[in-house]
Amino acid sequence: PIWAFHGDADDVVSVEGTRVPVLGLQACSPRPDVEMVIYPGVGHDAWSATYDGSGGHDIYAWMLARRR
Repeated sequence: PIWAFHGDADDVVSVEGTRVPVLGLQACSPRPDVEMVIYPGVGHDAWSATYDGSGGHDIYAWMLARRR
């Protein structure tokens, strides 16, 4: 499973570095468990909103619901 997070104002790593591979994986059949969130106006620090919950996503519940 993949859940990718990226800020669209990231000036260190282009948001396309997330969009292109995730969209490619989502186009596969069968579709793998892969999602992405692009935070508008967020720079290189997309992890803070992801891990502190302020981005509106519960990454911890998502991780605990997956198995290897």
